[in-house]
Order: sequence, then structure tokens, then C-alpha cells
Amino acid sequence: MHNIIFPLKDTTIYSKYPEVNTGLDEILEISKEISSSNYIYRGIWSSGVYYRRYDYVSSSNGNGYYYTVAENVSQETSSAYWVSFDPTTSNENSRILIKFDTASFDSKAYQSASVVYLNLFTSIARKVPTEYTLEAYPISGSWEMGVGNFTDKSTTRGATWTRNTSETNWSASGGDSTGSMASQDFNFVPTDVRMDVTDIFLEWSSGSYPNQGFLIKRPTAQENDNISYGSLSFYSLDTHTVYVPTLEIAYDDHIYDTSEFLVWNLKIYSTTSSTWLSIDSASLRYATTSSTDLNILSASLTSSQQFLIGGGLDYTTGTNIFITASVSQSATMTGVVNSYDTASGAITASITTVTGTGSYDGYDGWYVNLPTGQTVGYRNQYFTIAPQLPYTTGQTFVMTASAGNYMNGTVVDYNLTSGLMTASITYATGSGSSSLWNVELAAGEIPGYSVTGSVSGSLLSSGSIAVTMKRFKPEYKYNTTVRFRINVKPSYVAKTFYEELRQGEVYYLPDSASYSIRDAYSNRIMIPFSDYTKISVDETGHYFDVSLSGFMPERFYKTLFKVVMDGETQYFDSDNQFKVVK
Repeated sequence: MHNIIFPLKDTTIYSKYPEVNTGLDEILEISKEISSSNYIYRGIWSSGVYYRRYDYVSSSNGNGYYYTVAENVSQETSSAYWVSFDPTTSNENSRILIKFDTASFDSKAYQSASVVYLNLFTSIARKVPTEYTLEAYPISGSWEMGVGNFTDKSTTRGATWTRNTSETNWSASGGDSTGSMASQDFNFVPTDVRMDVTDIFLEWSSGSYPNQGFLIKRPTAQENDNISYGSLSFYSLDTHTVYVPTLEIAYDDHIYDTSEFLVWNLKIYSTTSSTWLSIDSASLRYATTSSTDLNILSASLTSSQQFLIGGGLDYTTGTNIFITASVSQSATMTGVVNSYDTASGAITASITTVTGTGSYDGYDGWYVNLPTGQTVGYRNQYFTIAPQLPYTTGQTFVMTASAGNYMNGTVVDYNLTSGLMTASITYATGSGSSSLWNVELAAGEIPGYSVTGSVSGSLLSSGSIAVTMKRFKPEYKYNTTVRFRINVKPSYVAKTFYEELRQGEVYYLPDSASYSIRDAYSNRIMIPFSDYTKISVDETGHYFDVSLSGFMPERFYKTLFKVVMDGETQYFDSDNQFKVVK
């Protein structure tokens, strides 16, 4: 698992411009340049003594010293005149300050961190040697990002080479640091920074030092020597590209359990034998609860009736209602709603007519419906199907008892553990009761699967294979953790004939199989192949979890897979793109 966050603030500080802030620059820069200056010494030689005056010039002859014939020398002084260039140099360095809110890592990542990377992405590199080193230190005090820009060099408020804030100075020019050092060596490799800063992160998380961010620089020896190391420009927090700096925690959360695999049957689920549902029109109307006793007596006409039905229904004051006892279709009442509490489902109704006699409680059931000509309301149905199915609220489905006897509905709630479903019925046709209903997703819904048994799997250790995504969605929410599932199988399967029906074969990949995620358009690697991106295996198949906290919203991404079998490395592009949305 890789958990990624963006910076809170960043800036570059320059020794050449010790009072300039660059907090809003789109670029962060590590540079080391040699600034040359020379003094011209003009002197008069007389009786073995040199007399000279100093004039500043900005260029050198490249040899250090040279002599020339004096011009306009007073004859009273001397007949000899000497000139020399005395070159002087100064080192001009820049450093990066950057801070991340490490508390925004999810708690599991924070506690499980195996390695932590600081990532900076190169904009341009100028005159950089093929071999060099960058270092990072924890900053020891607070600092202000500021609102300056390198181009105009007019803003001094915020962190600079000499100051940590607009009002206070660093203890030492160039920034104050403490604790462990992290570093990265570059030797004929790309200039993007991916530095292991785990020790610094652990010092912060243990409370050894407060998190004030990173100070990134060249080694002190390189900053102070007489060699130019050029300039490395990286994209900053304020860039308008996808290459924002990141801090990344990686840890191994994969599970590899290949002891048994469940066999799944596509799309059809059956209710349990204990589920009895009636399809007659009365049973689908809103029903009173088991605590409701209603009397069919002439006295009912002189007083209001009170009873409970479901909450959140479409009854309002003044609505005409028709009430029928389920055990005696001849026992009915009509009336007008005086009040209805949508939270508790309590109705008070004035009864206008009655038919029949007797008293019936809610176990026998009263069905409350709107009269003919008004909107018909169906009550929710409750039934149990298999647990751990991919039903979600809002999905539409069809449940069928037999040919011509079915109901359409929408999932209100589904309990993954018990398999209990609450469904809102939208249409019904047919009649009768049944203890067994086939429940399937309606056309257009993503197919689901039900368990039909279990088998031992087969390890794919050689040959050509196919890797595809399962239950893949086109969009996922930013800052959520998503579980992706995949199917694997041999590319070519030889036909085998058996004398009896057999379960389908289930295949699984070696434990080293891993995934990577890239930006679909820039091809930037969001999550690289590593020991921390291994693909998990459980009884339902292969999967991997991805935290989308460090993914840019409103962009598309794609998944890739890496499998090593029989000494050969194979890569697979799933060709499935998903969009991260806010």
C-alpha cells in the first residue's frame, strides 16, 4: 500500500539574494554557482617599491595575472607601470524548504510505515554534473512560506536566506536544522528526487522533534568548494501541472491465502427457504406494525383511529386512505389522515365508513393504501439472500417466483454479514406466495456473483496468461481507499472431457505479482512496482487496495501488472482507465 500526501507549504531561499522571498514561485531550486569578480591593480614601480590603487572590474583575462605598458604615466614618477588582475570568487547556493502535514496520513499508514519517500519532479536541469548528492534535514523551527516571486525579487516577507519569518532571523543563515540526515546519490540517472526520509519521519512520529518540514540542500562540502554544480529546478506546490511534490508512505499490507477459493455464480441469487413473500396486491401495500390493534365497530365512526405504519411514506394531512384487514378482505375502513409522523410512522385518521366487524391486531395485518385514482404506494419487502454479495443501495433488481409472477424493486439496504435485504417495491404482477425467489440485478446494472461452492486453486507458474479487472467502475471518489479485484487465467486452456459435472477451475498468481498505477495521459508513475504493491489473494480471488488521497481529482489513471513466472517477467496493461472525482 502507498499512501501519498501533498505539501502544506514550500519555498526556495537564495544566498545571492539573502532578503528575497520566493514562496509563490512555481519552481523550487537547488543551485550552486560560482560568482567571479576581479580587482585591477595599477601601480608605479620606483626604487623597488610598488605603489598601487584599486579599481573594480567585472571580467577576467582567464590567466590570473598579466602586465602591460603603462599609459599616461607621469615622467616625474617612473618609466615603468604594472597592471594585474587578482580574481576573487564567491559561492552562491540555494536551498529548498518544504513541509507536509504528516498527521493527514491515514492511521494504518502512519503506524505501519516501512519506508517513507520524498518526491520532487524535475522541471529543468542546467549544467548539472553526472554525479552529485542531495541531502535533506528536519527543520528545527517554524518558518513562513511567504508570497514572494523570484522574477521580481521585490517581496521580503516570509522565509529568506537570513530570516525564517518576516520578523525573526534563522540562528544560522540558510536555515536551521536538527536530527537525522537523509540523502540521495545521483550517478547517470534522471534528476527526479525520490529520497528515503524514513528516519526523519520516525523522529517526528516518535515525538523526538516536531515536524517543521525538510531543508533540502547540497552537501556542505559541495556548497563550499570552488566547483559549479549547476541548477536543478523542481515543480512546487504552486505548479499548474500534475507534478506537485509528494510525501509517500509505503508498507506491505498484502495477504496471500491460497488454501481455498469460493466458486461464484453470475448474477442470480436465491432467497432462503425461510423467506415467504406474497405477491397479491394487498401484501405490497403499506402495513401496520405488530403492535397495532384496530376494531371494526360502529363506534369507530365517532373517534379517530391511531396506528403505526412505516416512516418516510407519502401520507399528508387530508389524504384519503383505505384500510383493509389482511385476514378478512370484507373488513375495511375508509378515512382521512389527520396527522402523520414521518419519523415514527404514526398516523391519526378520522374514519368515515366501515365494513365488517371484528378486531384485528398487527400480526394479522392491516394494509393501508391510498384509494383508487391516487398514487399507489408499496410497502418495503424484507428477505434474506446470501451474505457478502455486491449489492449496494439504489441498485434496481427483479425478483421472480415463477413465470409471470415477479416484482421489480430498488435496494434500500443490504447487510453484508447476514444477507438481509430491504427493498422498495416499484412494480408487481401475478399472485400467490412463495418461499423461494430468484433475485437478479436489472438490465444495465453491473453483474454480481453468488457463491455456489469452493475449490482448491491452481498456481499459474508458467506460460501465457490473461489478467483482467473485475467489477471495475469508471469513477472513484478522491481521498477514499478503493479495493480493486482482478481475474487471472491461462490465455489458452486445453479442452478436457469428464464423465460428471465439475466446478470451474480457479487460478492464482505467484506471491511476487505486483501492480502499478500511472496517470493515463502524462504517464507519470503514481505508484511504482515494488515489494509494497504486491497483489493479495483471499478466498474470493485477487485484489489490491489503493488510497486515492494523493491522486489529482478530475484526472484519469490506469493500472498495470507485473508477474514473474519461470524466470520470465511479464507486464500487463489492463486497458481500464478510471477517473478520480471530488
